[in-house]
Amino acid sequence: MEGDGAAMRMGNEALLEAVEILSFGSEEEQAATAEQLAAFTEDPKAVSARTAVGAAGALVPLIQLLSSPSLLVRLRSIQVILHLSRQKEFRDIIREEDGILPVCNLLNINANISTWDEQLAQTVDCAICTIVNLCNLNMINRDVVREVGGIHRLCALLVINQVSQEDDQPEACLFREIILERVTFAICALTSGNQPNKDEVREAGGIPPIVRVVAHPRADLRSAVICNAAQALQTLACHHEGNREALRLAGAIPPLLRLMTSGPDNPAAAYAAATFAAMATNNIANKDAMREHGVIRELVRLTTAGHHLPTPYFATACFATSCLMAMCYQSPINREVVREEGGIPCLLDLLVVYPPHPITEKAAWCLSNLAHHSFANQEEICANDGLPLLTALLEWPCTEDAACHESPQLVHAIAKAAASVFCNLSDKPAKYLAVGCGVIPPLIKLVRRGGPASTKGRM
Repeated sequence: MEGDGAAMRMGNEALLEAVEILSFGSEEEQAATAEQLAAFTEDPKAVSARTAVGAAGALVPLIQLLSSPSLLVRLRSIQVILHLSRQKEFRDIIREEDGILPVCNLLNINANISTWDEQLAQTVDCAICTIVNLCNLNMINRDVVREVGGIHRLCALLVINQVSQEDDQPEACLFREIILERVTFAICALTSGNQPNKDEVREAGGIPPIVRVVAHPRADLRSAVICNAAQALQTLACHHEGNREALRLAGAIPPLLRLMTSGPDNPAAAYAAATFAAMATNNIANKDAMREHGVIRELVRLTTAGHHLPTPYFATACFATSCLMAMCYQSPINREVVREEGGIPCLLDLLVVYPPHPITEKAAWCLSNLAHHSFANQEEICANDGLPLLTALLEWPCTEDAACHESPQLVHAIAKAAASVFCNLSDKPAKYLAVGCGVIPPLIKLVRRGGPASTKGRM
């Protein structure tokens, strides 16, 4: 590899001399040496080069230089640390050498660009990217970034660097967009699976500026900015009741709805649908607000994208189906609205997706929620030949179909979801129809066979 070849050409003596200069050289010498090391370690394939730099002891003086009075020295030093942080072993070393605090401190250096400063822009950019690397597959580092105030600084950058519709300096405007793109991605990395960090983002005032990014009216705003912002909202809302409330109170529903209607092939539309699914989970106020804004109609429309596999729209259809499932749970009025918007035939169409796919399980659970204590919905399911389709799903665990045998847990989960629909056919006409379509034998087989203990459904 080219990068490794470069590592072989730079011997240990040269690296040790570089470490000496980083420790005791003048600012000019330190900047020049760090620049050489940055070029030396930049190639993603240069694993040997980065390992050699670490083995030579360069990391400690580089961390110390992050507090240098010289902006150029700080920039060159964070560039090297950014490259080293690509490798998993250096992420722990940087933390153990107390390197996370000085990295986060770089976010404090007057990041509101009123007069364009390329060095300052690059320093802030590299610091954010380093934080993302440090948090990759490293839960301890995510906690440390929060503990040293890194999340508050990232949220402050969101507030300071909102992109206006008119900006006198094109370079500054581009920088603001890049900062928003990087910060929202960093928030995703920091909050994934970390409840305290989700709390910290909300308490630091980070949710309203992310919502404003999603709601931005400028058509030429970089698509990655919008996509990362939508993903950040989804991550913040997932499994977090306080943030679900905060998103609604910050006015997230209208801009997310506009984003979801931007086209199911837009990755940001999938994140918008996923955010709605998270917001609707066990939150009546959010469900009511989403219904009042017309979200259900658009969700029903998006489920039709799941009828044809594979398509670039399928992720959006999956999240839309999950959201409908959550919207109908313990909400009689939403069940009626889904039926009135034509949702039941669309969901029944998802029962014939083949090979077995999680969207079929989600659709079956959604139908179960729709049928619960709703005679009109039960009639609609029966009238659209839903019972034979559901009965066929019950038989999947017993079939000899190769595709079903490749994913037995999913097949059992789908069958369990289908069985729950029959459980919710509580009115006599529907029950008689169910018995007439031969549901009893496959139900008995399903009970006798059981299923993986890890298979869970959503009632």
